Amino acid sequence: METQESTSTKTKPGFASKKEKIKSVLEMVSQSDYDKLIKQTAEMFDLDYNTVESHPNNIKAVIKYKTFTFREGISLSSKTFMILHSLGHYYFISSAKKTKNTRYEYIYDKAGTDSPNLHLYKNLGEEPRVVTDQMRKDRIDFEVGANNFGIEFLKHIGMAHLSPVVSIYQAGDVNYILDVTAHGKDAIVPTDYDYLDRYICNGLTYEEEPNDERIFVAEDFSLHGTLDWPYLDHLKLEVHFF
Repeated sequence: METQESTSTKTKPGFASKKEKIKSVLEMVSQSDYDKLIKQTAEMFDLDYNTVESHPNNIKAVIKYKTFTFREGISLSSKTFMILHSLGHYYFISSAKKTKNTRYEYIYDKAGTDSPNLHLYKNLGEEPRVVTDQMRKDRIDFEVGANNFGIEFLKHIGMAHLSPVVSIYQAGDVNYILDVTAHGKDAIVPTDYDYLDRYICNGLTYEEEPNDERIFVAEDFSLHGTLDWPYLDHLKLEVHFF
């Protein structure tokens, strides 16, 4: 659902309007670049990409292990971010296990629960979940860490020119994740355009504290060696995008 701007609103010289920012984001990824990313990741990791008409709760994408399923109507830029961010999570989780860092396990280790996804959905009408300062810090570090891995991954496959996609989506995505953590289904936006409008191109920021855990170390990154596919399969994890 595209928002309407007043015809009397004029953009100051040198300042892009929100619609112009959204248009710029939508143009960041060409069809050829997207096809190349899909082809390379599918060949490297045996990934399977699918598209369906819709997902429950208006979710935009569901990633289960090596299967990426997008709903129709998602832009190439958003799909590119979803792929890189999901792989970034896989690298982050694998590296955390390798370095024996258990701080984030409560986010992604859902053994014994009926909710394998990274987000606990509250029922409609329930009170918002209390997001503590520690939960907020953990979530920010977890999301930013995944993006660091995503950007490093692009460098190693010769597609570093797509790194700005990850950087531009980061602040909005962090804020969206925190909103979903607190409000569950109630925070899910109707369309990909709404996601760009409310979060990615809306000038949002977040507070990031220094992190010296060394889960992400660029010099130690290995395209295949860092990933622990058996462990990722064991987790039966789902990554959802909203």
